[in-house]
Amino acid sequence: APIYIFDEATANLDADNERIIQHNLHTLTAGATVMTIAHRLNTITAADKIVVMDGGRMVESGTHMELINRRGVYFELLHNQGEMAYG
Repeated sequence: APIYIFDEATANLDADNERIIQHNLHTLTAGATVMTIAHRLNTITAADKIVVMDGGRMVESGTHMELINRRGVYFELLHNQGEMAYG
């Protein structure tokens, strides 16, 4: 299966265009391995696995809900960005 790496692919888009691009990327990469590097956490909440990096080190990993329930670094980042989306 193909592997795709997206580094801040939607960082400079407005919310409407970001949503369109995210939907299209999800459709086009179905069945592939996708690594998304993002600071805007709303772009990764649907990921199968999220890896949280801090200072070049992995500090947490899990699904969106697993990481929220741990109330660790990911939870704090979401809280600080005002993106406490639980779904």
